[in-house]
Amino acid sequence: MKKFIKGCIIAGLVCVLAGGGMMTAAVAMGANLTDAIPQQLKQWWNEVGNLAEDEFWADSDFPFDSEDQEQFKINEFPTDKNDIDISEQGDQIYSGIGIVDLDADLMVGKVRIIDDSVGDEITIYCNKDSSFYKIEDKGGKLNLKTYPGNGYRQDSSILFTIHVPENHQFTKVKINIAPTNNKPGKGSFKSVGVVAKAISADELSLNVTAGVANISKGNVGKLSIDSEAGAVNYSGDVLDRVLVDCEASAINLKLVGEKEDFSYKVDSELGAVKLGDESISVLGKTGLENANAPKSMDLKCEVSAVKITFMNQV
Repeated sequence: MKKFIKGCIIAGLVCVLAGGGMMTAAVAMGANLTDAIPQQLKQWWNEVGNLAEDEFWADSDFPFDSEDQEQFKINEFPTDKNDIDISEQGDQIYSGIGIVDLDADLMVGKVRIIDDSVGDEITIYCNKDSSFYKIEDKGGKLNLKTYPGNGYRQDSSILFTIHVPENHQFTKVKINIAPTNNKPGKGSFKSVGVVAKAISADELSLNVTAGVANISKGNVGKLSIDSEAGAVNYSGDVLDRVLVDCEASAINLKLVGEKEDFSYKVDSELGAVKLGDESISVLGKTGLENANAPKSMDLKCEVSAVKITFMNQV
């Protein structure tokens, strides 16, 4: 029966990954079709019947942890203030106070968020000219949009550094990662994404067409992740609700608390979900579990791997 189920998964993966949506997202990242899924899921695909479910989760290496997948190497840019080479961040392109909402729309480049500003000031630095970005400050709402600017074909090392005050509380943070590849050729970037040492917000939304988001120390009320072909890593506290909707992605959440803190509902089509010590794989569904828990979680997984661990679980 296990071999039959794995065979169904493989058939589904082949059909889905051959589809235009996945191909478009992967090509936009400058990658092969299979580059956006975890290496261990590829092994499951290639070695039918040779990999038990426990082995899958024990050995799983998500793309943001992999040394051999160049498009996910976003952690090469440190976020600890003691490790930052100030010269690499370029010129200051924005400074403001009273910012409660942050909206970043990324077509090119990497963005790192560092909680080291003095007072209430938020500053942004960029190592490229203004043809690569647009910034708007609309009465407390800061919008950053990145574009493929002049010299894009020759230089792909586009970096934005956002400095925020330590423990700064946003109302909303929304990050959209949708790489463009409309100027292919030598020098085209292979990774677009965001890495943050810490984010505190009432609401955090991560929308990833293709790319990577890595939040090391989050403290949010509501966490919403919508990923087509990306890798998302979130570690920290969620005070109210978790929403995950992923198509062909790797999602890794390390949450403060215990599994019993959350009511949850899971819908896994051709993917694999591990929620604490519970595994829910192909065509697996649950009703509303732990209905009286103070927090809630809704997970929808198509062709993806979603792993959720709890920091205080005994």
